[in-house]
Amino acid sequence: MQTLDSRGIRGTFFIQSHAKDRNNAYFRGNTEVGRGIIRDMHADGHIIGSHTGMDGKDAHAKKNNHPKRLEAGELYNDCVRCQNLIENETGAYGEVEFVRAPYGEVNAGVIGKYSDLALQHVRWDIDPEYKAGGSLSKIKENIASQMDTYLGGNEKQQMVVLFHDIQSVVAYNLIEIIDKIGEVARAEGDTPDFHLSKEELKSTLRAQSREN
Repeated sequence: MQTLDSRGIRGTFFIQSHAKDRNNAYFRGNTEVGRGIIRDMHADGHIIGSHTGMDGKDAHAKKNNHPKRLEAGELYNDCVRCQNLIENETGAYGEVEFVRAPYGEVNAGVIGKYSDLALQHVRWDIDPEYKAGGSLSKIKENIASQMDTYLGGNEKQQMVVLFHDIQSVVAYNLIEIIDKIGEVARAEGDTPDFHLSKEELKSTLRAQSREN
């Protein structure tokens, strides 16, 4: 987050609100540090969305993906739990508008349940970490190849790029990665704009949501 702030860039962060570690203790969003980060994200103008509100260990595991949580009758409460934590920390009630399903796995029933909660599902256009194996060079290679394909055959003017802040190669090299995105965009004849207002960023996410 500090790296984005240093560049004047707003991002979107999807929160795991009630995940527990192997010792059955809350970590990530539901800790003193995590809640403080959520407040800072809001104060700095970033968008905060829901990732999973599952209460327990393995909250992000394949076995607990959103279609399976829907079948178990637990998805609605998971989403509400995550929304409530974010809103209670930021005081911005009703502003949790976006959700990203773990692994991007949804079906029509999941999308319907999101709609019941006024949530829009956001996927991604570019995944630089795909099979990167923790390698910065591979991430840059993925950026170049995926953006070349995306920009070469797409009339959209916006692009959603997926990152995970728990990946150390991303956390410690984000400026270099952002610069690579800009470099590739310019090579494709585009003028990258990383400095969207919060409302412009929301419009980008809404447009992306409608297309998936």
